[in-house]
Amino acid sequence: MLKIRRVYEPTLKLFLKHRNWVLALGAFSILLGGFLFTRLGGEFLPQLDEGSLAIQFVRPGTISIDQTVALRRRPEAVIRSSPRSVTFSAASAPLRSPP
Repeated sequence: MLKIRRVYEPTLKLFLKHRNWVLALGAFSILLGGFLFTRLGGEFLPQLDEGSLAIQFVRPGTISIDQTVALRRRPEAVIRSSPRSVTFSAASAPLRSPP
């Protein structure tokens, strides 16, 4: 504990003495992180233009299977009627709230 205090106290005094520089460095770090975040992902997930489209319909977990089927019929009909639709698949799962 004594070793930590010997490092902590002078460091704290230095930072309090130069608080404007410390705040500026903190603000710069946040801005740099935000900028880098906007650039993240290009190398991990390349942009694909294959013409695919994924749509997710969310429904309450309290409705019945019959109501689910009825809710899915209209959007499915619109998608299937498009001449650009080659394949189509659908699945249903209830929206669950966390325990």
